[in-house]
Amino acid sequence: GRIIDGDLSQRVPLRGSRDEFDQLGSTLNEMLDRINELMSAVKYATESLAHDLRSPLARMRNRIETAREQQLPPEAQRELLDTLGAEVDRVLTVFASLLRLATIESGALRGRFKPVPLVPLVTDAVSLYEALAAERDIEVSLAPMPDISIDGDRDLLFQAVCNLLDNAVKFSPDGAEVRVELAVEQGQARIRIRDHGPGIPADQRERVFERLVRLDSSRGSPGFGLGLSLVRGIARLHRGDCRLLDGSPGTLAVLEMPLAA
Repeated sequence: GRIIDGDLSQRVPLRGSRDEFDQLGSTLNEMLDRINELMSAVKYATESLAHDLRSPLARMRNRIETAREQQLPPEAQRELLDTLGAEVDRVLTVFASLLRLATIESGALRGRFKPVPLVPLVTDAVSLYEALAAERDIEVSLAPMPDISIDGDRDLLFQAVCNLLDNAVKFSPDGAEVRVELAVEQGQARIRIRDHGPGIPADQRERVFERLVRLDSSRGSPGFGLGLSLVRGIARLHRGDCRLLDGSPGTLAVLEMPLAA
């Protein structure tokens, strides 16, 4: 009754008997723990979204008010409209990413899964980022890869690998190496991407997977804090996960999913 009234801190007492009632109570408690996690994530995402959107909306409002008060020449009007359009695009990008993440996490996309060979997928992602990395003299190296497949959605998997590569290149110093590996371990396909950047503190490695979370060290870089949320959502859609480990130096991102049946 207290839980129904909104007190989600309550838990079903267990007797340690391990009978059906204890098992049911344990299941309910695990469910309540997960609900609490999700409620906290929604609360944080809502607050972060409000914070992140306040600035661009305020800038748009100020510029519109300025345009009303002043008679701008045609060139200045075009510049103002271009600036407002860019601000609107930024806001729409945030909402589009959140909607895409919600669709992914719903599991509805599993109906279109089919076998996806990982070697060409990883090779294509690396090829896409080689030119960007070369601008800063960063080498994206690819280790020899086993010929394996998983059941999934190729477009989503490609996005997940690209998001991890984007982070690795973005946070690596000039002249560094980003190492990409594909391996099979314990029935899982594992894509490892290692960079030589500043790394992520151990107590922050789970937090960066939350929606709209950006660490202080990355505030100056472009992005909305949704890339890793999408990666984990895609991994879990494929009944896998994504983890961030100490790369000594840098960060080792591991994307793992079960092999195709």
